[in-house]
Amino acid sequence: VFLTAMILLVWSNSVLGQQAKIRLVENNLTAYRELIFEDSLVPTYNIKERMDFYKIPSVSIAVINNGKIEWIKTYGYADASAKRVATNSTLYQVASISKSVVGLGIVKLAEENKLSLTKDIRSYLKTWTFPDNEFTSGKQITLKHLLSHTAGLNVHGFIGYPVGSPIPTIN
Repeated sequence: VFLTAMILLVWSNSVLGQQAKIRLVENNLTAYRELIFEDSLVPTYNIKERMDFYKIPSVSIAVINNGKIEWIKTYGYADASAKRVATNSTLYQVASISKSVVGLGIVKLAEENKLSLTKDIRSYLKTWTFPDNEFTSGKQITLKHLLSHTAGLNVHGFIGYPVGSPIPTIN
């Protein structure tokens, strides 16, 4: 099971130093809640506690501020059995985080009127054909459908790429 955590941070023009910002991220994680009231007591955890709880051997965080990497830090082991510590060069399988990044890119392009969320995606495709099935044949499939998982596509997960295999092509 792959667990991907994406931390999005927006820093205002703060007087906090770099180390203080890192400590805020490291020590103020909260459990997921559907609804948190203003007066709710919400427990906070540090990264090590959450990694232990979810049995995650390694985490890497990169904070981007105004388009520039502000800081990068890794935690845990790239290979727990060999006690090989994770570094800023440790490679991770992209897993489900790619969905968020692609979604953000699509919405940004839609804001700039370069893509439409409601136009049939087949008109954008040049080298790939949408695999029609009983749910999609003769129907318009839009980016809105793809982003909301209502396009009729089904993938049962992706195990990633084997170590040492060539980098996949764009297609």
